[in-house]
Amino acid sequence: MSGDGPLLASALYGLRAWAVTGEPGDEELVGAHAAVPWPPGCWLEAICSKGRTHAAPDHDCTCGIYALHPRPQTARRVLAVRGRIGGIVAATGAVEVHEQGFRAQRARPYALMIGRRNPALVRRLAVRYGAELIDASDPKELLAFCDARDLGLQEDVVRSLIGAEELDRLHSERLKQAHVAVARITAFAAVTSAIVRASRAGATNSSRGDTNCDRHSDR
Repeated sequence: MSGDGPLLASALYGLRAWAVTGEPGDEELVGAHAAVPWPPGCWLEAICSKGRTHAAPDHDCTCGIYALHPRPQTARRVLAVRGRIGGIVAATGAVEVHEQGFRAQRARPYALMIGRRNPALVRRLAVRYGAELIDASDPKELLAFCDARDLGLQEDVVRSLIGAEELDRLHSERLKQAHVAVARITAFAAVTSAIVRASRAGATNSSRGDTNCDRHSDR
């Protein structure tokens, strides 16, 4: 998600994952990457982590509270890491939409999914944050929950907000980056293979040399 999407001013829902901190019975959700505490019972307000004075999210910055559009790939992603709790956020205020998700001005947990975590822990957190509980671990159940409540932006809506040309440009850039990555991996594999072959050839020649010396000594 880059800093080049449109700003919205209406409520929006997206997927994300949290880490957990605190003693048993007094746990809190924190950001999975920046470890920002999410306050129970109120909205988390975004500020620019780079120390800039603009409001978050800003068009030309990466600040804001991140969430992902509900898709099969993103649902698997937020539930994939052990020790994390996946779920859904409700976001409001200014929201900058991108191809895979969005950055928001403020957000709070809307639903928490048990996933791979201790069910009792997730239930306590759901109560503390006033969030709904999704008693399942399958990413498909997370998507079904969103579909049943019409949560999140569909792909056609994202495409209309960002623009078909811009999405095609981003897709083309990703393909180029993927091709470069594959080329680098292929080149690395070729060099590694050549080094291994050279090493084996050297070892074989050395072994042959040792054998010849042994035979010469036998004479």
